[in-house]
Amino acid sequence: MHDPGIPLGWWRSVASSQNAYVTECFLDEVAAAAGRTRTKLRRELLKDKPRHRAVLELAAQKAGWGRRCPRPGRGIAVQSSFGSFVAQVARWRPPRAVPCA
Repeated sequence: MHDPGIPLGWWRSVASSQNAYVTECFLDEVAAAAGRTRTKLRRELLKDKPRHRAVLELAAQKAGWGRRCPRPGRGIAVQSSFGSFVAQVARWRPPRAVPCA
């Protein structure tokens, strides 16, 4: 065990939730290192998993994936756990500038 020096609480979920985050972040890094887009790599990896791929395609369609993003910081992920299939699109927005008083 590692003591980070700050109080920690229990993760109120099953391991699939944090494992999905780690796996999807790693896939983003693999895609970048290979010079591939995140969605193209995932589509290829999911060619034999039609339910995963369908969920990914629906999320990408609803988010307008494929159109140029106005700024960097957009991500897409797909995961299954306990018979459920989920995909999520996230877009980072920089904090708004607060005017000085």
